[in-house]
Amino acid sequence: MTLEPGARVLAKVQRSSPAAVNYVAVDIASYETADEIREFLAGNGASSLAFASDADTRLITAYRINQVSTAVILDAAGTEVFRAVEPGAA
Repeated sequence: MTLEPGARVLAKVQRSSPAAVNYVAVDIASYETADEIREFLAGNGASSLAFASDADTRLITAYRINQVSTAVILDAAGTEVFRAVEPGAA
């Protein structure tokens, strides 16, 4: 699965960030169950990530996501401050 590197990077960044930062993995495959998403995250060392299923595409539409493995970072006010496709850990 091509999304595995992104899940690993997100988990690594979460582990090195302040506790006040929230991370959420968003699954866009309407056919995947919550258990399948949990299994995918666990298999990539990312079981601590919160996740959401965007089966109705509201999130990808609202944030104008047009590529898988897109990372969007919002500040506390909900303003987008960073966007990248397939970001790597620094």
